[in-house]
Amino acid sequence: MKKTLLLAAVLVSCATAGAQSVPTITEAHKAKAKQIVSQMTLEEKCNLLSGKKDRFFTYPIERLGVPEVNMADGPQGVRNYGMTKVNSTYYPCGIAIASSFNRDIAKGVGTGIGYDAKARGVGIMLCPGVNIYRSPLCGRNFEYMGEDPYLTSETAACYITGIQEQGVMSTIKHFAVNNQEYERHQVSSNIDERTINEIYFPSFRKAVEKAHVAAVMTSYNPVNGVHSAENPWLIKDNLRKWGFEGIVMSDWVSTYSTIGCAFSGLDLEMPLAYAMKPEYLIPLVENGVVPEEEIDGKCIHIIQSFLAYGYFDRPIKDSSIPEDYDVSREYAYRAALEAPVLLKNDNNALPLGKGKILLVGPNADCIPYGGGSGAMYPYKKYETTLYQGLKNLGCKVEYRADVPADPSQLKDVKTVICAVGFNYSTEKENSDRQYSLGKDQLKLLERACESGKKVVVVVYSGGEVDLGTWAAKADAIIMSWYTGQEGGRALSEILTGKASPSGRLPFTFWGSLEANPSTPYYHVR
Repeated sequence: MKKTLLLAAVLVSCATAGAQSVPTITEAHKAKAKQIVSQMTLEEKCNLLSGKKDRFFTYPIERLGVPEVNMADGPQGVRNYGMTKVNSTYYPCGIAIASSFNRDIAKGVGTGIGYDAKARGVGIMLCPGVNIYRSPLCGRNFEYMGEDPYLTSETAACYITGIQEQGVMSTIKHFAVNNQEYERHQVSSNIDERTINEIYFPSFRKAVEKAHVAAVMTSYNPVNGVHSAENPWLIKDNLRKWGFEGIVMSDWVSTYSTIGCAFSGLDLEMPLAYAMKPEYLIPLVENGVVPEEEIDGKCIHIIQSFLAYGYFDRPIKDSSIPEDYDVSREYAYRAALEAPVLLKNDNNALPLGKGKILLVGPNADCIPYGGGSGAMYPYKKYETTLYQGLKNLGCKVEYRADVPADPSQLKDVKTVICAVGFNYSTEKENSDRQYSLGKDQLKLLERACESGKKVVVVVYSGGEVDLGTWAAKADAIIMSWYTGQEGGRALSEILTGKASPSGRLPFTFWGSLEANPSTPYYHVR
């Protein structure tokens, strides 16, 4: 209770001035959806329940005006149109947004993503991800919003509101209890009702009850032995009873049986028809195994959602919004500025003085990002690396991949900045990561700390890392997260004192895997 009250005290209010209204499903939409479904053939109904062959589009029913709607990843921005990668604004990751403890920042990122989606004709954004942080090993922690249910809920609700006020549907994911990537299709999350209601449901429930989220994506993992997409206890006995009337969709290739999907409450199977193929469903309906009312209900949820968002009546693409939008870039910059967390600052290491800086490490002159559906492809002309950011501020900075083995080469250097951590190849969807930074980076840190210079360590990561022996020797440490295309600019302003670091940790730093209470129940390699 004390922790929740503290979080509530430091979160700032979500801006409402000038806000547009979030579309909601009305009785008129429900009646219209039922009328449309009543005119559909059984084959048309079954077709509507799965994505098209291009994998990110819903199936249209042209004779009845049911539109084809495009979906796109993801939590850090619009990364694709169909199967094609696109350039778009790259925003800070979910855990970075949560670290701001600022509702306005969360809503701003959502607003920018909403603009970017409309500019590209994307009707459904597959974000945000809100699974609770348990172990630092989870490969998708960077997409999520920390360990606290209240912080996650408030951050997600504002983010969703920002997207949906632009007339773009938001999809909260992954429902539910999806807290590791290792063997995510097989490992069951076994949990009691009190724990799931106090820790793992609140962010989804607030998204439904406060933000009126348009869609919910189920997770890969079984919950108490039943896969989420086929789990009526999750969907019918909980989600629907919270008042959710939108679309329940599967994660990509996370369905396993036709009967399970037919009766679970799942509406939309993505990216294609696997378990709910018409050739499987139609005989089950015709033979009385699956009541046609189950199929009708799924179609109604899809159609009434599209009606609420106006997709029957207007183009999804808004050509008045530029794809390369300066407003979106500003939202990305503001979020990047409030995300980094200062963990340590001894010996007046920060802000940086006027002396020469040696910048080293694998993340010093690139735009780090987590992999999988969180990957992004920003416009090159707007990418600002840490090295570029420091140079743009007039710092005297030299970039090298590593610290020189001979300390005599550092004669005129005042500060060594080590940009270390993970990236899209080591922290990503569908695999978990290691706890340590890796041998090469540890060696780099050791050399830096033995150089006799002030050492500032910038860590790009979605969660806790092993601080080992290097943290005690370093003068300053900043958790930068993955702060997007504007991260280098924002972080440089923080390092030089132009801006103050204001981020807070959204999870506990345990100091070791052994101290983390999840470790006995988590695969540890």
